[in-house]
Amino acid sequence: MEERLAGLEGVEDALATVTGFAAAAAVFLSLLKAGDHLIVSEVCYAGDYELATRALPDLGIEVTPCDLTDPAAVRAALRPTTRLIHAETPCNPIPRLTDLAALLALAREAGALLSVDSTLATPVISPGRWSTGRIW
Repeated sequence: MEERLAGLEGVEDALATVTGFAAAAAVFLSLLKAGDHLIVSEVCYAGDYELATRALPDLGIEVTPCDLTDPAAVRAALRPTTRLIHAETPCNPIPRLTDLAALLALAREAGALLSVDSTLATPVISPGRWSTGRIW
C-alpha cells in the first residue's frame, strides 16, 4: 500500500498509519525535539491541535498556533528555531483553504519543513501533485 501511495503521489516514499492522529504524532515526534519551534494551524483536527498545544510544550517544544491563510501572520510567527509548519487543507472543522505554495515558500525561506494533513482532500488534489521538495 505504501509503495502504491508513493507512486500515486509521485514521491520516493510513503508511510501509512492506522489513524490521522497517529500520522501527526509520528511527524511531530520524529521531527521535533526540545528547543524546536512548531507553527500549527489554528484551525485543524482537534486531536492534532491538542497534541501540539498541550503535549509538545511538555517536551520542550515551543508551539505557535497561527492563521496559515495569512502569509504575514506566518512570517511574524517564524523564529530561528522554527523546524516545522503543520497545515491542514481543507481545514476541519471549518472548511477553509490554505495556499500551500505560499506556505511552502515561507517554510523553505526559514529552513523549516512543511507537513500537510490533507485528509479531506482526495489524492487527485493532494499536495504531492504540485510540489517537490520538503513537504511531509
